[in-house]
Amino acid sequence: MRLGLCLALVAACFALDRDVGYLMSRESNDAAQLRCYVGIVASLNNTSIGTEVFCDGLCGSISTTSGEYDFTTYNCFPQSFCAAANLTSACTTIYADRNLTGCCCNTDNCNVQGTNINTTIPISPPEEPIVCYSGLIVNGNPTAGSGWIACQGDCVSITINSTVAGSPMLGSIYTCDPTSVCTSLGENYRLSSKENR
Repeated sequence: MRLGLCLALVAACFALDRDVGYLMSRESNDAAQLRCYVGIVASLNNTSIGTEVFCDGLCGSISTTSGEYDFTTYNCFPQSFCAAANLTSACTTIYADRNLTGCCCNTDNCNVQGTNINTTIPISPPEEPIVCYSGLIVNGNPTAGSGWIACQGDCVSITINSTVAGSPMLGSIYTCDPTSVCTSLGENYRLSSKENR
């Protein structure tokens, strides 16, 4: 049986112009000193863009495969998201249908262990905080632990749109990325592939 699967990965960077100081858990100078790599890596178009940030949550990643292409987003996730997804200090398959794997960990750059990603890039100074939604939404249903966070960078959404056996699947990852990542991607960045099975 041949199954045509169209997968579109869309990364969009945007910012909300609001005072969000109330979302900051503590002063920037007192924030956690966990260092996490944050960015996007995809074998399609040989995309590899990211940098290291200070994280007041947990380092994490979400990975999937479409056809012969691999795609991973590296993040600083809120602890509530990792706990709700049963990913605290663990990696597990989130949705078996798309081979979607999530990881959360709590040591410096633990989310890129076993890769050749360079994490010696200097950390840019904190930016004025904005508010971003952080978490995972599948077919319009937010996962537990998703919610609004303060972000010292740009808000990013990465959307996976596919059809499997005639049933639509729309998954979106929402997070905060350093402005340098969004600048490198451009305002709207699109990856797309077609998978046949």
